[in-house]
Amino acid sequence: MATILAAGDLFRASQQRFATPQVDVFATPGAATYTKPAGLKWVRVIVQAAGGAGGGAAGGGGIACGGSGGSGGYAESIYAADELPDTVAVTVGAAGAPATGAAGGNGGTSSFGALMTCGGGTGGSSGTSSTAATTAGAGSGGTASGGNIVNRPGANGVVGRTLATSVQTFMQRGADSLLGTGGNTSLSDGGNGTAGSGYGAGGGNAIASSTARAGGAGAPGVVIVENHF
Repeated sequence: MATILAAGDLFRASQQRFATPQVDVFATPGAATYTKPAGLKWVRVIVQAAGGAGGGAAGGGGIACGGSGGSGGYAESIYAADELPDTVAVTVGAAGAPATGAAGGNGGTSSFGALMTCGGGTGGSSGTSSTAATTAGAGSGGTASGGNIVNRPGANGVVGRTLATSVQTFMQRGADSLLGTGGNTSLSDGGNGTAGSGYGAGGGNAIASSTARAGGAGAPGVVIVENHF
């Protein structure tokens, strides 16, 4: 025989089922600790690694164009409370740093204990000043592992290209991540790339003529834990 709930019981049941989770956001690069709260039933964990910086461009007598940065890997999991220890070590990857006239730095790794690890995107290569056609390699997307729902590697950046003494500036911004947008390339023949926004995106590439320029920084990583009670 079915049980018939009174209106008040239905309301309380719905509130328990659809209660707002407690969300712990670890957004500061470096080491941290997640502590399992009392009464926890299950968690959803998102791990996003950092993006690589865009490549710089050397100054000289011609035109130089760096490659854009790759985005960090992304993983997502759901765990029952009893699958986790009382505390879990968390690592948040630092953004790839740009450098004037040199390759962009790599994004850092983000992880949730030994359960989930995502690698940062690599920085774009630097562009060489020339009056001939040149290319500068794009940053690669980072790895993703350990997710029991999603393991999505980061996306590659875009190769920087020059054509004789002019530069093709289209389609050369940093790679997007699932949680961020890649930085734009410089829109002039002597400008720095812009930084990736959000989390995990790659930086845009630089374009230089007489003066060396820097690519844009990558976006940092993040670890997000939704606690459901």
